[in-house]
Amino acid sequence: MYAPTQDLMQGIKNAFEMQMLPWDEYFMRIALVVASRATCDRKHVGAVLVRDRFILATGYKVELERLPFLKNGNVFDKVEVKNGFPVLDPYFQTTAKGLYFTSMPAGQDFGPFFGFTVSVRASAKIIGNALKQ
Repeated sequence: MYAPTQDLMQGIKNAFEMQMLPWDEYFMRIALVVASRATCDRKHVGAVLVRDRFILATGYKVELERLPFLKNGNVFDKVEVKNGFPVLDPYFQTTAKGLYFTSMPAGQDFGPFFGFTVSVRASAKIIGNALKQ
């Protein structure tokens, strides 16, 4: 279970005591928080996709080399990677036959929608149809 640290709680308290931020700065601060979850050792980059002051998506750079189950297995060298993302066919399949990626790793080929949990239903149907063939 997640328990917030004292630093986080103090930051939240301080945020309520601050004046309201301009929208651009507000979204940039969110991008910095998102970047803190990035797995890339070279750059910690966070992104926030905003339209009419609504956050549509957040994300960070994908680094497949950081996934131990892939890197330590016998499949990683078979997966073509571009910009840290797996190269996917129209059915979410990588160049390693039978290995599929959805969610954030699919973002480069399929767009930010697939970073949302709501996309699971759509990607599952696409992958299911590919497996039936």
